[in-house]
Amino acid sequence: ENKKLKSANDKAKKEMKKVKETNTRLIQANESAGSSFEMLNNQSKKLNNNTSNLTGNIEKYKKANTKLRDDLKSRQAFYNTEAKIRLQYQKTMAQILDVFQDNCKDADLVEDIVCIALECESEAKAALAAAEASAPGL
Repeated sequence: ENKKLKSANDKAKKEMKKVKETNTRLIQANESAGSSFEMLNNQSKKLNNNTSNLTGNIEKYKKANTKLRDDLKSRQAFYNTEAKIRLQYQKTMAQILDVFQDNCKDADLVEDIVCIALECESEAKAALAAAEASAPGL
């Protein structure tokens, strides 16, 4: 009977040792999981902050883009108005030159005035081409 109890006691001690080892491993795994969860939680907070910042930036850039679009429309309208004025000026200058050529008796003066008008027109076209070249795509 004593042998049976001693054997049962040894068996219980071995079982207890296994349970303690398992308990120790579970405690270590729990601590490791806790620190992993904490690290993941911190990473999640950082990502949420980044997402929030990016969302704010998107809204800011959408507003800026809308403002730029409106500015572009007004500049295009201004350019179109200037182009119409320039065309009207060219037509009027051509009419003035026609009247001047028809009514002026001094051929040298007519030639000088026509040359000056052509030079002005050439300079204006060169300046316009340079301005348009400096803003491609518009």
